[in-house]
Amino acid sequence: MSFRAPRLVSDPAAFRPTLTVRPAVPLRRLACYPRHRAYLTIRASAVEAQKPNGAPAPPTQLPKSNILPIPGLIEPDPPSWPSEAARRSLYQSSLVDRVDGLYAKVVGRMPDWIKGSFYRNGPGKFEGAHAVFDGCAMVVRFNISGAENQVVVSQRFLETTYYQHYKATGKCGQISWRLAHDPGQCGSLHQLRYAGGLMKGALKHGVSMGDNALISIFAQGDKLVAHTETSAGTYLVDPDTLETLGRVQYKDKVHGMVKTAHPFFTRDGDIVNLAADFTPWWDGQYMRVPEITVCRQKPGSQDVREKIASVPYQRASRPTWVHQVPLSESWAVVIQNPAYYNVKAMVLGTPTKYMVFDWQPEDGTLIHAVRLDGSQVKSFRAPPFLATHYVNAFESEDGRFLHVDAAVTDDPSLMSHWTLANARAGPRLGKQIPNSVLRRITIDLEAPDGSYLGSPTLSLFQQLVPDELHGRSFELPSINPQYASRRHRFAYGTCAVRPTNAWNALCKLDTVTGDVKTWHEPGAVCWEPVFVPRPGAQAEDSGLALSTLMQADGRTALLMLDGSTFKEVARAVMPYGAPNGFHGCFVPAA
Repeated sequence: MSFRAPRLVSDPAAFRPTLTVRPAVPLRRLACYPRHRAYLTIRASAVEAQKPNGAPAPPTQLPKSNILPIPGLIEPDPPSWPSEAARRSLYQSSLVDRVDGLYAKVVGRMPDWIKGSFYRNGPGKFEGAHAVFDGCAMVVRFNISGAENQVVVSQRFLETTYYQHYKATGKCGQISWRLAHDPGQCGSLHQLRYAGGLMKGALKHGVSMGDNALISIFAQGDKLVAHTETSAGTYLVDPDTLETLGRVQYKDKVHGMVKTAHPFFTRDGDIVNLAADFTPWWDGQYMRVPEITVCRQKPGSQDVREKIASVPYQRASRPTWVHQVPLSESWAVVIQNPAYYNVKAMVLGTPTKYMVFDWQPEDGTLIHAVRLDGSQVKSFRAPPFLATHYVNAFESEDGRFLHVDAAVTDDPSLMSHWTLANARAGPRLGKQIPNSVLRRITIDLEAPDGSYLGSPTLSLFQQLVPDELHGRSFELPSINPQYASRRHRFAYGTCAVRPTNAWNALCKLDTVTGDVKTWHEPGAVCWEPVFVPRPGAQAEDSGLALSTLMQADGRTALLMLDGSTFKEVARAVMPYGAPNGFHGCFVPAA
């Protein structure tokens, strides 16, 4: 069977791949592209092929149900719900294993000033997984040249122990640490089998069995660093080729099995993170109880951390889940919400209500403010809440108050929402994405140590914008990085046009006026926007918000929105669906 070149870019004459069909497998494999070396595996329906006579083939249609709608009983799918094609492309194993230099089709005109690379990190293989978080890490690069109005795409899987096991067995997470387990597999036999596989993996791979670094990616020195919440899940990546350069082996005395998935940076470029243990450990002289160590890394030091201070767990025997440590100019804030790792569930592979976490709201929240020079630690009590992601932290002009803006929920329902069954579900069987709202948390640094923040007459949480204007679903926030650790005005993030089971819109929130601007495309799914400031701009919102968009047709696009008007400027459309990724970063060209 022979075909002409698929329309993968705006210049189809640039390459002439051959197209072959695998027996008994509904996939078509594209060979090397002469100009770009692209190694692709694409579903037949994902390629806009041409007939031999050059006439365009009719667009591939999704299979239609043979069940006729019954008036009054079955309503049509709401346009806000992610389309079947979008869900299929996002939450099944990536149809494209590796790409080197694929020119995307740019629609619109990018500003001349933007030049650099936008990187995304997220799950790309799901066989054997129960939740989105268990997919194998894949890094995608969008190399952007505004002056040429050109975007070139590359992508590769991260060569972790986790991924190597997937390639050997074809099942994701079989011996590796997993965040979710099928409720139907909770019997004694399953527990023995899972614990045995975990022990076998630990004997063979040690701590590297939990190294699936799929959550975030950021630049450090001349390398990229891919991150997850285990200390072993820290990998160096070549920013040009996306080649995995190796796992980071820390050469310091900072002890801990876990860290935060995506750390914040100080204004001088230092990374501030934490390291924490699940069990007591021997420091060479004494047996130490589990604790949280706040630490920092210099820009060019990927394997050496410096201790700032240590703070105790809320419960010494129950390690707390901490996803981020927000920073002001002088303080790091460690917020211990009452979400605890369930070690038994992790070892035996048994499901809990919230994946592998327990929620104990009766414990309240423990907040530590740690001076970045290590000279002071203050601790406070607060009502129970869960902050999944933090927007920013800043101090009042007189230094008395520490303000922390966060995406806040009532419990970990948002975490447990991301099972593959929920993510893949249509509107008739699917669950709506849980609420998450923007709140400002204010800490009085002059209050006595151990004070309780908030009161019946004065709430700890300040509402900054009307929640209904973003669908009560503000998440994955970002700001202009030039305003990090100091007072900001605008926050960007994902939001929802309901009903939906995923973030299907982007928003810009004005924390001063309360105004909300949103961008939405029916049937599509959006992910974390990253703000790129225009060089030399004076206005805080002068720049672009970059996000990966899964279009309703199942193809991925790099979306560019004007940071001020929040209108679409341009998009670069790929010929297939790639992982949206959890978090990303923009690295300007040198």
